[in-house]
Amino acid sequence: MKNEKVLSVFLASPSDVLQERNYLEKLVKQHRKSGYRLEIKRWEKDMPTTSAEKPQEVINRLLPDCDILIGIFWSRFGSPTEKSDSGTLEEIEQFLATKRPVILYFLDKPISPTEIKPEQFQKINEFKEAYKEKNIFTTIKQNSDFDEHIGKDLEYNIEKLENRGDKMTDIPNTGKQTRQTLKTEETLPKYEENSTKLDDNLKFWSEISQN
Repeated sequence: MKNEKVLSVFLASPSDVLQERNYLEKLVKQHRKSGYRLEIKRWEKDMPTTSAEKPQEVINRLLPDCDILIGIFWSRFGSPTEKSDSGTLEEIEQFLATKRPVILYFLDKPISPTEIKPEQFQKINEFKEAYKEKNIFTTIKQNSDFDEHIGKDLEYNIEKLENRGDKMTDIPNTGKQTRQTLKTEETLPKYEENSTKLDDNLKFWSEISQN
């Protein structure tokens, strides 16, 4: 029976890009790479319903078992959490702090004037400026642009995971969703709670992306 390595892709975004989330989920599931199977994790589908914890705390427990994060921003930056300027940013920071690949897409498409929130756009633009020299985001104008980028972005980052020597679990090709959390021998940096202090965490991924 053929074995496959299962890679879990977490889809992170504020709530204004549902159409794009659905489209990207389809593309990720359709992506084929010999020896791998990609699964999608989405907070609205995989987060259990509970009143015992804050929603972001529950979402954060999904993250350690995920290997790649795809983030999408359009008109909203998201709502603040106890640790960050938005839940989406907190998820991205956790991936960067544990040196896992992050793929970011910023949407450049029309928006109704009544939906414009200047403070949200300001935060998005500040965030883009911080990432501008890091080569980890792409501007998307329409869904068909995802078709051009997602395949090569996934291939590139899967290759980087392989080169880093992460321990990905072989499982029989039975459709089961169980897997082992990726582990690394590297010493992980302290998680940055201040959203303006991304440089140390970004520097590592930027450097190995150039190797």
